[in-house]
Amino acid sequence: MDNRSKSSLLMVTVHEAATSGRRLILWTFPQQEVFNLRSSDGETRLELLEAFNRESSLRKAALLEGPNQSTGMLSARVLDLQSTAAERAVADLWIVKFLHARLQMSDAEGTQLLARSLRTAHTRTRDDSQAQDQINAAIAALRTSSQPRWSIDAVASTFLSGEASEAFLSHVRPEERGAAFGLDREKFDHLIQYKRFKLANGVIVSAPFVEIGSQGGVTITEVEGERRLQAEGVIEEEQVRTRG
Repeated sequence: MDNRSKSSLLMVTVHEAATSGRRLILWTFPQQEVFNLRSSDGETRLELLEAFNRESSLRKAALLEGPNQSTGMLSARVLDLQSTAAERAVADLWIVKFLHARLQMSDAEGTQLLARSLRTAHTRTRDDSQAQDQINAAIAALRTSSQPRWSIDAVASTFLSGEASEAFLSHVRPEERGAAFGLDREKFDHLIQYKRFKLANGVIVSAPFVEIGSQGGVTITEVEGERRLQAEGVIEEEQVRTRG
């Protein structure tokens, strides 16, 4: 694979796909020294051989499936037991350098990870109003963004800095940070429990990470066909800002 590694056996197989198109499987098996013991007619012979280990933890695979056209086979299912390595040069060897690809996760998994990371960051920065402003602004922007795919790294670099960014990335594994996913906005709203209300008198109320209708939170009622909002609590901090 590179000058630090022994030779590997690269196998490429092509199959008929269940749907129209082809299925392509790439395997690499690392070279390894093995002993071959032979015993015949009272004579024992021990040989040192170079072989390719098909069960090694360093083996790698990639499965691509699709039509033979410019928009086909743009994604793959990958086996790489080293992708979680702390050393990025090792973790990126197969997926990034050889396949020229990057990790992605399902929309549901990515949305759940994003919501959990934002909630964790909000909790860890409860004493830092500037960091919490960044997190609240990031939530609002993500809910209305037209960008089809995000990653944890992309959210951090686009919306967050300093303590907010550090808290946001604190519990995300290295291999998850660059994984791309589509944001499921309905699931995101359900997980994040973030609401922003604009009242008829121009007052804006933002309610992140609270259950609407819960005691001590924001209560929504309907009176004569009009939805009305009520919020009550002890003021802990007061700011003069140029925008809501």
